[in-house]
Amino acid sequence: LMLTLQVMMVKPAAAIRHPFTEIERTMKVLEGYEFYHRRGDPKINWSSANNHICRFKDRLLKISALEKEIFPHLFPSSTPDNCLVHKLDLEKRSNCVFFAVDASSNRVTSFLFSSSQAGRFRLTSLGTDPSHRSRGLAGQLIKTALGYHAKFLKCSSAALVVRMDARAARRLYANEGDRNPILQFRQAHIMQNYYGDGGDAVEMEMEEIKKNVPWDESISCSLNKSLGVVA
Repeated sequence: LMLTLQVMMVKPAAAIRHPFTEIERTMKVLEGYEFYHRRGDPKINWSSANNHICRFKDRLLKISALEKEIFPHLFPSSTPDNCLVHKLDLEKRSNCVFFAVDASSNRVTSFLFSSSQAGRFRLTSLGTDPSHRSRGLAGQLIKTALGYHAKFLKCSSAALVVRMDARAARRLYANEGDRNPILQFRQAHIMQNYYGDGGDAVEMEMEEIKKNVPWDESISCSLNKSLGVVA
């Protein structure tokens, strides 16, 4: 499977001290889809009229709407707006968002939110539009996120929490069927009544992130060579 990489970097505003966070990577790894990433930035100004910030805010709104659609039990009307929560999370350098877009419709089809602490990657939210499932999008996002956190945030282990009754998700994380050799999470323990609707959860762990994650040295070199500035 051919892998082509293109990187777009927008000139950061003077107040932004971390130009790395202004890099938006596009990885065309699945035909018909484009994959993006953004790392949290404590200096981000959500009210800015900067085109790059405005474009990202629009993406984040669409991601948040898709998240609510997929997980209605997590976001009843009494809960805070999930887009606002994600904005606050993305003001921390240890947090990231990865998402896939349908290249033909420019529609967000899959997303992953992640965090890292003390060398441990944690998947905090993952979802795929029902009409785009079974195409490898979620697996690609997880592998890319694991690789990014291992490469740039020095994470060596990983963890996540998933609903007990989400059998398809649990099979994906545990690599049942041997479709994603990198994904080898194991069940750590069960947490009863974890969700607001009384649903149980399973915490799954990966003791060591595999060395052959997508974000290896060859990809890093390709990204460095293809850096460009978008006006």
